[in-house]
Amino acid sequence: MSRPRQHYVPASLIGAFSADSGPRHRERFVWVRRRGSDSAVRTRAEQLASERDLYTLLGALGKPPGPPPDTVDRMWSYEKALPHAISTLAIGGAHQLSAEIWLRVLVPFVASLFVRGPEFNRRFESRSPIRDLQAFYGLTGFRDNTNMARLMEMQRLLFPIMCAEWTLAFCGGSGTLVTNDIGYSLLIDPASGEPAYVVPLCPSMTLKLNKGRSCLQMCWTGERWAMQGIAHATLFPEGVTNVNTSMAAMAIREIYGPTEAVVESCTSSWRSANRVPVPTPGPLYLTMDARTMQNQELTWHRMVSVLAGPPQPDAASVFNMR
Repeated sequence: MSRPRQHYVPASLIGAFSADSGPRHRERFVWVRRRGSDSAVRTRAEQLASERDLYTLLGALGKPPGPPPDTVDRMWSYEKALPHAISTLAIGGAHQLSAEIWLRVLVPFVASLFVRGPEFNRRFESRSPIRDLQAFYGLTGFRDNTNMARLMEMQRLLFPIMCAEWTLAFCGGSGTLVTNDIGYSLLIDPASGEPAYVVPLCPSMTLKLNKGRSCLQMCWTGERWAMQGIAHATLFPEGVTNVNTSMAAMAIREIYGPTEAVVESCTSSWRSANRVPVPTPGPLYLTMDARTMQNQELTWHRMVSVLAGPPQPDAASVFNMR
């Protein structure tokens, strides 16, 4: 039986950073620059940011038969709708974005970036008392425990992602963005002086998330539930450089872009084959206090249930994401 190749950054997202125009994003070629390599190479998106059996459960936890081996990998079901969601976000803007797309695709996508990558293993397994469980579970049980933890961590992250301030920043002029093999980076927002996460969505647009200052509203328009309050901004050349530099610094092994020149231009910090990436902070600068996170853990699920139809006469028709 072949071992599945499981992506920790959606192949469709990496393919969005291609100069090709094929209908299937994952089959497009991108330029890849790897740590320790002398030059960039062209590679198909579906061959990148993946490992075999990264999420496959080995059945070493609990009593047989246990959860199916692909339980964790099935959590990324939003991927098929991601290209459409990103294009809708870019073209339609905040007033045209359906709450269905935002809640079911974009929010889970952003939350999952913090739990999908192999760097999650290091962050999670270094916690006390988690690091002491390997002797109890054994190697395979410890691995399964980490993979199941991805699901719990993702559920807890949905609420702070919903409550964050969402800003779409579009490149002004001829600026071109890259992405990396965790899908995000952390930088200091020049507007606020505070940490902000950037998630490049294509070579001309990035999403910026600031903690807990959301102006987002989910409103009933008379026909559907829609999102309002996503801010728009222009990313000038200096801002593009800052994003690309931070994406390169935080990459585990690779960055991806549409041209050889752009991926080469933002890796000047990789002066040594032994230069290690900046440690990934995970969602540290988005999360809230433990009590709030626990109390609001199911808020995303409650909001999804609202999408089932129009509000009842005595029910709210506007929800503030705060």
